[in-house]
Amino acid sequence: MKKAFTFFAMLILFATVSAQTVTVTFTGRMAETNEVVPLTFVTVQNLSRGWIETLRYPDSVLVMTDVTGVQEWQHTNDIMLYQNTPNPFHGTTEVQLSVASPGHVSIEISDIFGRVVAAENVFLSQAGTHRFRANLPIAGTYLMTARQNNQTASIKMVGSGGNGNSSGIDYVGGIQPSETPLMEKGAVKARSPHPYLPGDVILCQGFSVNESDQLMHSDPIQQEINNISQDIPLLFSTTATTTYQSCPGTPIVMDHEGNIYTTVLMGNQCWTRENMRCTTSPNGCLQVGCTSADYSQPFWYYDFSNADIPLIDCGIYYTWAGAMDTTSNALIGNSFTGRRGICPLGWHVPSYDELDTLCNYVSSHSEFLCDTDSISYIAKALASENYWNTDTTVCAVGNDPSANNATGFSMVPAGFYEPVLAAIAYRGDDGYFWSSTSLMNSGYSAYSFGILRNWAKVTRGASGKNFGNAVRCIRD
Repeated sequence: MKKAFTFFAMLILFATVSAQTVTVTFTGRMAETNEVVPLTFVTVQNLSRGWIETLRYPDSVLVMTDVTGVQEWQHTNDIMLYQNTPNPFHGTTEVQLSVASPGHVSIEISDIFGRVVAAENVFLSQAGTHRFRANLPIAGTYLMTARQNNQTASIKMVGSGGNGNSSGIDYVGGIQPSETPLMEKGAVKARSPHPYLPGDVILCQGFSVNESDQLMHSDPIQQEINNISQDIPLLFSTTATTTYQSCPGTPIVMDHEGNIYTTVLMGNQCWTRENMRCTTSPNGCLQVGCTSADYSQPFWYYDFSNADIPLIDCGIYYTWAGAMDTTSNALIGNSFTGRRGICPLGWHVPSYDELDTLCNYVSSHSEFLCDTDSISYIAKALASENYWNTDTTVCAVGNDPSANNATGFSMVPAGFYEPVLAAIAYRGDDGYFWSSTSLMNSGYSAYSFGILRNWAKVTRGASGKNFGNAVRCIRD
């Protein structure tokens, strides 16, 4: 068995004077034998604040402690500085900066007296994450501040003396989404930029990929977080192995924001098992601040006050333009097969034809049919066991939901965002996700895939592009 993983989520409490760090340690164990389970990743959702962290480690034990008291930072939505690594550092350290749009960025490093000791102005030709190297030969505590378009971000750093080089900041280069380090030693996800307050409740679940490339999952656990560091055991059972087939070699996939999704193999297709939940597009547009050309609607919606379906399962509601990562809805009469949209690198928003392939695969397997006399009764096999309102219709998704999800596709009844009502509708009853196929000769509608509580079949109909649907992704 692989070496055990130990997870340390650094949750930051922003106070008036200084930040207090709380360490939460996650350890996976078998419930029956207490044997250590190597954790591939852990999801942590703050039910009180509406944010999610996904923690993932390489095959090693990582110990993160607040030995310097400097793991505190501030940022705005459009620009973020991640904690430098290493920290403390000897002479040289590296830092990552994420920006939502291209443009000029100024970076300054000042000492505890406010004197600027190093500065750099650089034009970043693309949005995304960029690396910088700081040289600071004199021991001390420093503040690094980045500015762009009247937005600022800052971190504290501690230097232990240097290597003789003069003080300075050098641009190293951009980072492709697939290259962005996630949960490496000292990387950003080990220190969450999200705030918490004492008394917040977090929902945690661990996942582990075994030697057979099967995904195991722990029982979810809720825990109140206060100002005391604590250990949270994540318990797996002997029945925790998933009954579905993960995509060979790709049991999980990461989007450009670092969110992790599990995968499911459906015939020759590889799909994400959860709805997308990124709030920026791969091209750097901060979607909550973007509008589509035709409808002047936000690109995404989510009601954080309604926790009947957790964000990690529900995902974000995207307009079609948001899903396709375009500033225009007026894409008429085309199927944008292979268009990445907001999907991870190497994945794309499914076309109508690809949805057809999915349905044909499920229909061709009798073990997935509710009634073997009807090859169209496949909704239960694709629907999650959880969150559905009940119904008595024979073979309907809401009729004995515990019998759902024979395929492992796990579609949830997230409902949809209705722009006229400016509200989420039919949550608990319906679930929909977008296709990349726009209706012929229509700039206002696109095909979507749906499952209804009181229906045994799936639906593939038209949705107005200004509505908010979920997004599932399929591998290229």
